[in-house]
Amino acid sequence: MWNSRPPRLPSAQGGKAHIAGVCEGIAVRYQLDPTIVRVAFVVSTIAFGGGIAAYVAAWAIMPRYGKKTSPLEEAFGRHDGEASEAGLGWGLIIAFGIAMGIGPLIGGANLSSLLVLSLFGLAWYMLHRREPVPPAGLSATEQPTRHEAVDLSAFTPVEGYPFPPGRKAPPSWDPLGVVPEAWDLPDPSPRPQPRKRGRGLAIAAGWILAIAAALGLLAYLSYDSGESSYSSTVSVGIGELEQTPRSEEDLPEHYDLGIGSATIDFSQLPGLSAPRDVTVDMGIGELNVTLPESIPFNLTCDSGVGQSNCTPRSDPEAKLNIHIDHGVGSVKVNG
Repeated sequence: MWNSRPPRLPSAQGGKAHIAGVCEGIAVRYQLDPTIVRVAFVVSTIAFGGGIAAYVAAWAIMPRYGKKTSPLEEAFGRHDGEASEAGLGWGLIIAFGIAMGIGPLIGGANLSSLLVLSLFGLAWYMLHRREPVPPAGLSATEQPTRHEAVDLSAFTPVEGYPFPPGRKAPPSWDPLGVVPEAWDLPDPSPRPQPRKRGRGLAIAAGWILAIAAALGLLAYLSYDSGESSYSSTVSVGIGELEQTPRSEEDLPEHYDLGIGSATIDFSQLPGLSAPRDVTVDMGIGELNVTLPESIPFNLTCDSGVGQSNCTPRSDPEAKLNIHIDHGVGSVKVNG
């Protein structure tokens, strides 16, 4: 995946880029519509707040067309020529840290930026599985390339660098392909790039992000007030949950929480007529639990990655058994 990663195609090199050529490069490498790639970054920014960090990360690890090394690699001393982007690399490292910090302010969850980076990493892996080898002439690193030709005549490498090896499509000044030995000469002007194939998969990815954002909004509206009805299992996929069970009938057996934040207050529970088991199961996010005040209880903890002050407790007279199972994030237990 790393050796065949897409290059950036900025407007100065013939791409139709709006910023750094990240989306254009991803689209050409995996044969997608660049508009759909841009939509994915925008939707992830609006819905979760992490799209900016993901874009900056991609900018940092993607080399410009014609180069072998990325700004991040050059920031740490690795160069493939005179056109160094080491200063840009350090700037992107700082920008990435800032973007990771402001992500939760936009997305409303402490791990929103980390979630988006994970989703984009998964999307990159799926795209690599679908298109494991790049088009000939796209990557400056010698490697296997796909046999079918992809028109790259609109793009020129960084000044002072040769065209990437294996370029198959003739440039615009040689439409008949009669002098392939001179294809390393630059084009007099870029020509329009044809529509990319693979549009269906890209549209599906965009819809998945949009649906995830809608589910997060619905979960927030449904559970933020804490007035939702109780059942044997309270489930939240993406969003926030605030609940305070005040009677034995209000107490569910299982809180099944996916991604987001949750506050569960057991302090208002009265005495129980029979022993009860309650499991609080959260995947990714921030969990706050207030323990009972007037009834004895047992507490068991299974914390994964992150900060947690959950400490097991045992009471021989307990009728309430609380089990906290948390994956990634922070756990704060009060009481």
